[in-house]
Amino acid sequence: MKKVFVLLLMLLVSLVAFACTSQRDDPSIKIVDTPKNTQESSSSSTQEQQKNTQSPGVGQVREFTIHGSSFKLTSSDIKVKKGDKVRINYVSDDIGHNFVISEFDIKTNIITKDQTEVVEFIADKEGTFSMFCSVGSHRALGMEGKLIVEP
Repeated sequence: MKKVFVLLLMLLVSLVAFACTSQRDDPSIKIVDTPKNTQESSSSSTQEQQKNTQSPGVGQVREFTIHGSSFKLTSSDIKVKKGDKVRINYVSDDIGHNFVISEFDIKTNIITKDQTEVVEFIADKEGTFSMFCSVGSHRALGMEGKLIVEP
């Protein structure tokens, strides 16, 4: 009886510890807007949207919509120019996912089906940077793409 009690107690403590750490807020998270639900248009071929909201040149706003699902990102590579303001609408199409670009201190909360997180940052470094889901082993399973910042 003691063994069963100890085992149940250890299980309970483990579950509480996991719940407390799995969705911990990160002070480096840069979230502009967190709508709870997003309705997608009927055109599934347009999974990545890119909008230029200023005239061409350095410092324009570049907007992308990236979907995370079944261990993949819909946009494996996105390209911007150094100095551009980048806005990424990240949508989870199924289980809990997040979106990370470490070099720009971007990390969203974990979101679930049909939830969206919007992040914005200035692409102030040139190079190729990984964007990925950091939940569990999702990155190793294929949820990774590249942000390419050109001069």
